[in-house]
Amino acid sequence: MAVLAIPFLASAVGTALAALIGFFGKWMTKKFAVLAAVLTATVAFTGAFLAAIEGLIAGINYAMPTLGNWFTFLPSNLSACVGTILAAEVMRWVYDWNVRIIQWKLF
Repeated sequence: MAVLAIPFLASAVGTALAALIGFFGKWMTKKFAVLAAVLTATVAFTGAFLAAIEGLIAGINYAMPTLGNWFTFLPSNLSACVGTILAAEVMRWVYDWNVRIIQWKLF
């Protein structure tokens, strides 16, 4: 009688182990997919933020005054510089919120 129970016990343990491995595999696949999506979105937001900052710096470089205007009290491109600083602050704020939202969705 004991000989007949061993194949049944092996079959039950094997089935339970296969179900457990399948469950953990599915759980890890979901976690990996979410992590990959979060990483992709963060890299995309960071790249867009850096490209926007580089565009602002290029705009300031283009509007730089000549050497003769360096010794005046206010440069001729003061409005461009202030606008660039404000735009960079807004872009940083938007970037921080996007990254924070992505982090919230991760947890």
